[in-house]
Amino acid sequence: PHTPRIWDMKVLHERMRRVPICLNLMKGNLETGLNIRHFEITAYGGFMLTYWTPELASCFEIGQECDAFRNEAELLEKIGYYLERPDARREIAAAGQRRTLGQHLYSHRITRLVELLRANRVLPQITPTPPPVREVVAV
Repeated sequence: PHTPRIWDMKVLHERMRRVPICLNLMKGNLETGLNIRHFEITAYGGFMLTYWTPELASCFEIGQECDAFRNEAELLEKIGYYLERPDARREIAAAGQRRTLGQHLYSHRITRLVELLRANRVLPQITPTPPPVREVVAV
């Protein structure tokens, strides 16, 4: 049966952790690239099986931190494979979570953006200034 849309994000994230397989199906005209679900599913510790795109390998090690399929037959094959291997799903989900929390948070993206802007002299270079030295007066 179809599960209705989940509007409560806490419920959605708990579901991502609890279900055996989180399918990340690309929608609409997006034929390539990544969507927010790639990072959301893995950040919350879900096992992600996603449609393959060329960019996926730049963010995750396929087969180690998530898995991917290219067509319906491969999707069905992998669903059957992983449903029979809960330990493999847990290991891959944990590795995907480590990768996302260690490298793919918004804070990581912002830090990298600031580095690029500074390297290209779009932002001023900031040199940390040490705090002023206060004299200690003996009483």
